[in-house]
Amino acid sequence: FWLKFQALRLRRNPQASSISPRSNSKSIASPTFDMAPAPETPVLRPSVGFCLQTVSSNSGSGRWFVNMTKHKLCELPIAYSGKTVSRDWILANGIGNMQVPFDIGSFRKLKERADGAKQTTYCIDVVFNPLIIQLFMDDEFCNKMSQYRPFVIGLALKRIEETVGVRLSQDKVSLVKTLRYKDGEGPEGNIPREFLDVPGSVDCMDEEAPKPAPKIEEVEAEPLIQDLTPGKTKPAMKKGFLNNTKGSLYGEAGSGEGVLPENAGDPLGYIPKKLRQTCKIVDCSNPEYQEQEKARKAAEESNKMNQDFRDEMNRDMEKWLKMSQPDKWNNDLPEKSAEPETKESTVTIEVLPNEPPEEVKKAQPVDYELNKNEDSLQLVVHVPGLESMQDVALDVTEKSASLSFPLSANLQALEVDLPSSVHPAKVKAKFSKKKGSITVTMPSLTQN
Repeated sequence: FWLKFQALRLRRNPQASSISPRSNSKSIASPTFDMAPAPETPVLRPSVGFCLQTVSSNSGSGRWFVNMTKHKLCELPIAYSGKTVSRDWILANGIGNMQVPFDIGSFRKLKERADGAKQTTYCIDVVFNPLIIQLFMDDEFCNKMSQYRPFVIGLALKRIEETVGVRLSQDKVSLVKTLRYKDGEGPEGNIPREFLDVPGSVDCMDEEAPKPAPKIEEVEAEPLIQDLTPGKTKPAMKKGFLNNTKGSLYGEAGSGEGVLPENAGDPLGYIPKKLRQTCKIVDCSNPEYQEQEKARKAAEESNKMNQDFRDEMNRDMEKWLKMSQPDKWNNDLPEKSAEPETKESTVTIEVLPNEPPEEVKKAQPVDYELNKNEDSLQLVVHVPGLESMQDVALDVTEKSASLSFPLSANLQALEVDLPSSVHPAKVKAKFSKKKGSITVTMPSLTQN
């Protein structure tokens, strides 16, 4: 492709024929003879594509026509690997992030504002590979690749700005539907003009022509480690150190380099081990510690609720017992004595009808059975006449279990000492009205 453009350039610039692309350092004498005249180089004339219209944005207001033409000398896009991509690859992936060969030329001014026109009008030709122009005009392909048309237009406008120095507005680009080529030759003006380089421009193929790689001077590599101690230096290793076989270098245990210490990964490893043992420092973020604290708080809350309920029951019991006992001063009162008309006497008379039934005084002892299993203790309490677990208080600690019953059950409170420690937070109780019993299962602390 580069050689073809050089051949076409010779026709436009006859002085370039005296310059040889390759020259030898030695001059060789050659015989002189009359040469036949070289055939005329064909005119480089691109084919018609389509025409775009836009305006300039960085200079005075002007209208621009960009003729998007095609020629087979322009190659297909080139990938990063340096290979030319195929037509099928472009149809599947587009041309983004690739080198697209094209050129700018045939720049001319059509109308002058000074001659009476509303605005100055310019025209310029852009030459692409025929496939690039064909895909640009294919609506089905452009609907699939929505960024294809803006990408091709951006390439053309950027090269025009670099070559001519005029920035064209991409937002105001529109397709000229009345013609496909602006300011052409022929009677109808639709024949593309001969392609001419823009004065002062650099051919894009000249920039892409292979250039010799710069020669890199070899520099002697400096040592990575140097001893810069002033004065006389001593050798870092004693003579014959590596040949000494009298004993092992690191001893029987071997080298400790790369071995993780005992407290590796411990968040409290910075505290000396003896200090941690003496002060009993624990890691509050340890899951085991958090689980123990949760169980302890649950047991304390349960015991507190049971203790409050038991204290309330004891207060009510003392009140009923005090009311049930006869007044020791009743015998000292005279017969047929009138009832004192005092506020306290009136209150006493109102309370007396609420005297509890006599069955409260006849509470029966409770029978129970304590069974020991492999991983738990089972306490079976026989409660005949108990209708439900309502108002039944159960309190379990590590060493004891106690139950209190409502007054209507006529049962005495029960307290049992346990032969082994249990887990208070995991206690389960089950009431059977049919059997008339309460079964309390208490897991042992030694259970995993």
